[in-house]
Amino acid sequence: MVNAFESQAMPGLPGWYDYAEPYGVKNLQASSFFPSCEGKDSLTYRYFVRTLLQMAMAPAELKVPDYWALNYVLYMLYCVGFGAIFYTDEYGVIFNGCTLSGYDINYQPKYVAISNPLLPTQKYSRLEIGKDAALIRLRPDYGSIMDTVCYYAGQLATAASSLNINLINAKLAYVFCAENKTAAESFKKLYDEIGSGSPAAFADKKLFDDQGNLKVQLFQQNLSSVFIGLDMLDTMRGLMNSFGSAVGIPNANVTKKERLNSEEVNANAFETAAIPLVSEEVISRDIDEAIRLFPELAGKLSFKLRKEAVPDATQGNSNSSEPVHAG
Repeated sequence: MVNAFESQAMPGLPGWYDYAEPYGVKNLQASSFFPSCEGKDSLTYRYFVRTLLQMAMAPAELKVPDYWALNYVLYMLYCVGFGAIFYTDEYGVIFNGCTLSGYDINYQPKYVAISNPLLPTQKYSRLEIGKDAALIRLRPDYGSIMDTVCYYAGQLATAASSLNINLINAKLAYVFCAENKTAAESFKKLYDEIGSGSPAAFADKKLFDDQGNLKVQLFQQNLSSVFIGLDMLDTMRGLMNSFGSAVGIPNANVTKKERLNSEEVNANAFETAAIPLVSEEVISRDIDEAIRLFPELAGKLSFKLRKEAVPDATQGNSNSSEPVHAG
């Protein structure tokens, strides 16, 4: 697709005009660097992408006609950034993924092209926006949410990897140094027997010296000095809070373990509400345009934010110091 910033044929297009590859998530974050131990193809990374994406969708309350697939509309909007609503002889008014082309006097895309194996390609390859089709966007820059999701998924995957490694390292409490291999095997069996919960363990007296001490040198590791698991969990919680602020999920955005006051809880209320409010305005205006073109969608297509997803942004300026218990 044409790069919106470098194109000479179509200068001045909206910044994220070609941001997403339709039907996939090959966005600009594909160039981001992740350590090889937790790369983009790791199961941990994919887990966080899936989890964060569904969390980002949670504040949205989208209503679509009964014969539309709600999950398809949601994933097209959040993963690709936009989709088209148009009329078909075969299925009536439908929503489908699309590509954009052309531009008008305001440098906005002018046409959508539909690719669907159940529709004749030629007939829907050049539908004019505002006349033949309505374009529904998630954000005013035509971008998806996948850059934010993948950025935080990479951070969380790396943190989770560090946590797993630390948990493994914290299991090592002792290193036994025996006189020879035979003695080492004997100590190993003795340790396994004790570790299995046996009420009594029997050992060859050759394993003891004249004073009755085991002929072994122990290196004991101070586990409390190397275990940082709780710190890593706090880091991951902080990343989740930052993600929540970035996509509009209400959170305190603090990791304070003591009592919080209401000012601290609501300090980022406006920051948290900003992104979803922008999306709500953009989608609502696009839906109004879609209903203008296709009146049969009236009462069947709408978008709003769940009440609990939009905190009162004015609370962050309150003078209240009422304590709030942190979890």
